[in-house]
Amino acid sequence: RCLSEGGAYLLEYRVRHAKGHYLWGADRGRLVERQADGAPRRVVGCLKSVEERRRVDEDVYRHAYFDLLTGLPNRRLFFDRLQRATARNERNGHLGALMLIDVDGFRKFNDTYGHAMGDVLLIEVGSRLQECLRLQDTVARLGGDEFAFVLEGLAEQAETAANSAVLVGNRVLRMLERPFRLGTLTYECSTSIGMTLFAGVEDGTDHILKRADLAMHDAKAVPGSALKIVYQPAGALSLELPQAPE
Repeated sequence: RCLSEGGAYLLEYRVRHAKGHYLWGADRGRLVERQADGAPRRVVGCLKSVEERRRVDEDVYRHAYFDLLTGLPNRRLFFDRLQRATARNERNGHLGALMLIDVDGFRKFNDTYGHAMGDVLLIEVGSRLQECLRLQDTVARLGGDEFAFVLEGLAEQAETAANSAVLVGNRVLRMLERPFRLGTLTYECSTSIGMTLFAGVEDGTDHILKRADLAMHDAKAVPGSALKIVYQPAGALSLELPQAPE
């Protein structure tokens, strides 16, 4: 377009270094001379590195949307992903599920072994949760020892979607029941999971989160690891399922 219509251009793109890594560059220029028949004769411009600015931009984005300890999406990005999931449900008629995950006894663990060891445990929990992810799902750390899982595109029918969500929930439980090896310490913990199915945007992210939170507190009342799921968007249906078998 610069050659045919005139004006300036500005492009940013990566170039591969001879050693294999990539660098960001900014290329700007403008057409300054044409031939007698109008064909472009000369363009002037410059190419410069914008690696430092790109790095700063990425740091700002990471601090704004990701948990710095675990590297998972934070509460802000979680709500954005949940809103997008409800919008997609609105379009395609599918149901999704929100799962809140709480590590039982984390405060006592922190008091016993110290905050540094508590951070190591949270990092390991986040890593295991990522192993349970499908490509379209989101796992986030909301704060403290509370994590959230957004499951998308489960099914159109509530019972089918609930069964699929329970299977994922039980996989998470089994993953987190495995002993954690934290340096010289081997630690076993139980986990409480509250889950709710959600439909489209009319369900409301605050109501979705509240239902999952209530289910999680019910799960915490059960000794050991527990999963509770309730589906009740807009009062249309109430469905409660027991923990699925192994």
